[in-house]
Amino acid sequence: MMKVAKNVARADARKQERKDRKMMNCPNCGAALESGAGFCASCGNAVAQTPVPGNAPQMMQPGENAGGKKGQAIASLALGIASLFAWIIPLFGFPVAIGGLITGIAGRKTSAKAMATIGLVLSILGLIATIANAAIGAYMGATGQHPVVNTIMY
Repeated sequence: MMKVAKNVARADARKQERKDRKMMNCPNCGAALESGAGFCASCGNAVAQTPVPGNAPQMMQPGENAGGKKGQAIASLALGIASLFAWIIPLFGFPVAIGGLITGIAGRKTSAKAMATIGLVLSILGLIATIANAAIGAYMGATGQHPVVNTIMY
């Protein structure tokens, strides 16, 4: 008989816990939150999820990702933007654009896929501009049309 009473008490406690979880309020504005909500529908505030022992793995917080590699997508975007300026000097343009390509490819496997894709596209454009600038400079230097080479050589 005692065993039955304990099981009933545990079931009641679990039921109350589920009810409490469903009726969470936003810590920022106090609005009622839906079960499992990551953000408040009223004010947009991020809401931390509290794990229940024995349940599925804890939900990730906003801004987190599985591999912790969101930085690669940010680096790809930054290097992509930098490669649009670094192409002027091919010696700098190549490593910046290649670095942007590598981090962009790695960053596409994260939650910040769009940012990594933009960085990848900008890095490709920077690499194309760097190659074109290097080819034009080499041609002009070889044919004697480059002002810097003419100043040094003649």
